[in-house]
Amino acid sequence: MNRLIKKDGLALLLVIFMMMLFSIFGMMLASIFANRTEIAKGFYRIAQTMFINDMGIERAKQKLYDDWSYRTAGLNESIDINSLDGSYTIVITGASGDPVEISVESEIEN
Repeated sequence: MNRLIKKDGLALLLVIFMMMLFSIFGMMLASIFANRTEIAKGFYRIAQTMFINDMGIERAKQKLYDDWSYRTAGLNESIDINSLDGSYTIVITGASGDPVEISVESEIEN
C-alpha cells in the first residue's frame, strides 16, 4: 500500500511539471507572435509612407511639367484612399531655368 501512494504522488508531480512546461512554452509562443505582429505593422507603415512620398514626387513632377517656372515654398495636400490617411508637403526650390530640387515630407495619420 505504501509503494502505491509514492507512485501516485510521482505521477501527480510529473503531470504538474508537464503542465507548467507547456504553459511556459505557450507564453513564449504568444510573445513571439505578438512581436512579429508589431514588426509587420512597422513594415506596413513604412510602405504607406513610401507610397505617400511617391505620390508627392509625382504631383511635383506634374506641376513642373505643366509649368516649368512653378516654384513653391510648400504645397500641402491631404490623402484619403481607403484606409490610407495622410498628408505630404512638396517643396520645389531652384531659380527659374535652373535644375530644381524637390523635397517631400509625408505624415501618416492613425
